Amino acid sequence: MPKVIFLSKTTSVCAAAEAFATQLFAGDMAVVKGRVGDPMPSALLTFKGQILLSFLSPWIIPAAVLQPPALLAVNFHPGPPEYPGTGCYNFALYDGVERYGVVAHLMLPKVDTGTIVGCRYFPVTPQETVVSLKNRSMEQLLALFKETASLLASGKPLPAIRDQWKRVPYTRRELNDLCRLEASMSRQEVCRRVRALAFPGAPGAYYELHGIRFEHIARDEESR
Repeated sequence: MPKVIFLSKTTSVCAAAEAFATQLFAGDMAVVKGRVGDPMPSALLTFKGQILLSFLSPWIIPAAVLQPPALLAVNFHPGPPEYPGTGCYNFALYDGVERYGVVAHLMLPKVDTGTIVGCRYFPVTPQETVVSLKNRSMEQLLALFKETASLLASGKPLPAIRDQWKRVPYTRRELNDLCRLEASMSRQEVCRRVRALAFPGAPGAYYELHGIRFEHIARDEESR
């Protein structure tokens, strides 16, 4: 039974994190990758090791897996303590933040609520888009992963930091509500929502008239 299990998606940044972790844990790590919507892998449900690393995992880890007291489970969230849950890039851009960040935290059954053990911030530019913010966040998240995984591999304790979650996690329903445009909204409000939601392949801001939906679809030049 491997000591470590690494959970992630099939993206380039996940592959980089996997390669780094594979070198650190030298054959004592199981790798489980998938996409959103994939069934829960049996290797996760039966894992009895010591360390669980969730790097952009497409699965919500069951409480039963997280229960053993000897298990150290760490998740890497692509948002700062101010933006737990889903839609972190979107809500941050909607709020017009001047800085953004990524977090490493211990895992509890409720997502994005466990003790924060690592955080990296960076400035947000006025020209930031969802795509650019995500890409910059991935760079920071990979760096944070390398720092945290290196500590775990060396047997050193994870740092005690002062950062704490600032609110309950955002939900899919709240993100869906952000997408909805109303005739009563000001031009400024509409522009804020359009900017915050423009991402190729994802639902954008929309307006419904007489049962017909008009949706803003992100163009490549808009989202770079």
